[in-house]
Amino acid sequence: MKKGLAIACVVGLFSFVSLTGCSLMSSEAEKGGMVKGIETAQNEEEILLADFYFGVLCDLYEKDSGLNDGVEIIALDLTALTNLGEAGKAELISLAEEKFEAEIIEKTYEELVDEGYILNPNEFPEFENGLALSFSNVADEGNNGKSFSFSVQKWRTALGAYGFSDCKAVKKDDGWTYTIGTEFIS
Repeated sequence: MKKGLAIACVVGLFSFVSLTGCSLMSSEAEKGGMVKGIETAQNEEEILLADFYFGVLCDLYEKDSGLNDGVEIIALDLTALTNLGEAGKAELISLAEEKFEAEIIEKTYEELVDEGYILNPNEFPEFENGLALSFSNVADEGNNGKSFSFSVQKWRTALGAYGFSDCKAVKKDDGWTYTIGTEFIS
């Protein structure tokens, strides 16, 4: 009788541990699924925002198209895009590589100077065979990430630049849109 009771206790304990373990594993799997769901939603938002920024770059690229002549390199300065993560920036670069017939590099103006891309940086700076596209003044408008302001410019020389400043971006049901505050040319 004692032997039968002991076996029953061991079987009962094993069953309890097995069920609890499965329950914990199921709970962990559900949490993992929730995290993946959140990550997927965040990635989708990153892609939408990258697509938006790419549209802005395309709009800017079309302005003063003479600045684009003979361009072999396009340098993107994405450092001000604090609302876009690394995956979104990678997507933006990938879109630019597909669209523009030039080598795409990610560099700031300072890096371009340091690496010799910019000729005569202290006299009459010139990106002889390239074009620098950069965002600046990116600021959340305090609407739960559904609106922000920014500026963007393309630059080739001290006298060859075009840009949009004081732009306002707003997320609507069908995606991001923006209005240009002012356009400038140099």
